[in-house]
Amino acid sequence: MMPYFLYSVSQSCRISELFANEEEMWSHVRSSGLCSEVIDREDQEPRRVLFPDYEIHVCDADGRRLTETAIRQWPGAS
Repeated sequence: MMPYFLYSVSQSCRISELFANEEEMWSHVRSSGLCSEVIDREDQEPRRVLFPDYEIHVCDADGRRLTETAIRQWPGAS
């Protein structure tokens, strides 16, 4: 499992500690009020989507970003 961190686009830097997995990362994002929950259909769970200034990145154990691909939406969403 790779660690994750929260990145601020406007500040151009990492703004969180490292989280052991994506679920912990999203729990932090949600409790900090950094995402919205979008309902597309009544029969589906809401999608969690980060506010535009934030990105989640996969990193190595030293906190170095491994890819340029950002995670913007909770993977549990349908």
